Formats: sequence, C-alpha cells, structure tokens
Amino acid sequence: MHRVVGRLDGRRYAVKRTDTKLTTEREKNDALREVHVLASLVTCADVVRYHSAWWENDHLYIQMELCDRGCAASLVAGDARMNEGALARCLRDVAAALTFAHDRGIAHMDVKPDNIFIHGDGSHKLGDWGRCVAIAARARGDAAVDEGDARYLPLELLNDDFSALDRADVFSLGVSIYELATAVPLPSSGEEYRAIRRGVVDARADVSPFLRAVVVACASPTPASRPSARELFTTADARVHDLSSTTST
Repeated sequence: MHRVVGRLDGRRYAVKRTDTKLTTEREKNDALREVHVLASLVTCADVVRYHSAWWENDHLYIQMELCDRGCAASLVAGDARMNEGALARCLRDVAAALTFAHDRGIAHMDVKPDNIFIHGDGSHKLGDWGRCVAIAARARGDAAVDEGDARYLPLELLNDDFSALDRADVFSLGVSIYELATAVPLPSSGEEYRAIRRGVVDARADVSPFLRAVVVACASPTPASRPSARELFTTADARVHDLSSTTST
C-alpha cells in the first residue's frame, strides 16, 4: 500500500498495486474481483472507499481513500491497547461493513486487524477485499475460496466447510477484537489456538465482561450459534451509546 497525492486535486490517497505482474486472463479476472466488489460497496461509509483502478505494465493499481492512522494491527505491534470505547466503536463499524456486504451476498474472508483501518476521527473501515467471495456462487460450487490468515479463521474453514461464510467473517471479527483488546498477538498454533476454536476464550487481564461475552459468542464452534453481523452491530451500537452516556454524565 502506498500513500500518494493526486496531481490534479492535491488530495492524499492510498494506492494498492498487485505484487506480481498479471499476464493471464484468469489472473486478471481474479484481481479485478476486488475492484468490482469495492465499486459495489462504495456507498457504505464503513468500507474503505474506492476511487479508481487501472492497469499499468501488467500490474493492477487500485486508488482508495487514505485512512490517516493506518491499520489496527499497528496498535498490537506497538503494544498499544484500545480502550473500551474505541473497541466498541471498532466492533460496531466493522460489523456495519460486514452487514452491508453480507446483505449483498459478499463475504470478506480476511477480517483481521491488518485490514481494519482507522481514520483520524476514530472511525474504523474495513479494507483489503482481495479474498472476498460471492456467498451464493460458493454454495453452488462456482467460486473458489482463497482462505486468509489462519490465526483468524474458524475451524470449519480449516476443515474445508464453506457453508456459512458470513458467520466465518463474524468469527474473524470476534477474535480480532480480542487481539486488539489485549494487544497480544493471536497464536498460530498450540493449545490456546485450539481452545479459541472450541469457543473457549481465556479471560485475559482487563478484558471487560461485555467484550469477552461478544468474543465467546463469535468464536462458537457452531457457525449457526454465532451472531449475524447485523446482530453484532446492534449489540455494539448499544454499547457505544451506553459508554457515551456514562462519559457525559
């Protein structure tokens, strides 16, 4: 991802370029999937806004809005923990983005702190839709699934069960919030890794009962038992309002 300044308007943007040259029609069509999805989600304020795309020397370039404060993963890398209010807003904003996408039959498939971007006003936006998939097409067997980072994937995806991709996104969001709440990177293997996928979440220090309950619900080993993105949004939005009321009194 590169930060650039538009020559004509002088505004700052983020530009993403494919790592390798894309020469076959299949490679180009796979890369263009992200462009088409971003264009279809452009009216959602909780998705990183798409501006334009172009081919240059067999590389695909995607121009998007620039989120001033980078990605949420940088907070974990810097051992900076988000407070309860910021975590509730992050949960609400990303759940809103997923609700918008799921309503349109699109699963993100790579929700993690690296792909949650932060604006200077404290709002959060879900970006990097390069692994997204059409839920109905996958159900018909017409679309392949390019799995994301295994640290954020539920057990069913690891076992090649792609029947509930929207709830897989919810799992990924729940454990991402857990990581941001503790500022401790999620394990990629070991007992804690397996425990999380059984829905057993360790009560790490200073994780509020509200957030722990959310993470436990999202990490349920049974996809149908997890909340939908819309339900998660409603829960998080109520929490944001409760915290705002407490702060103002």
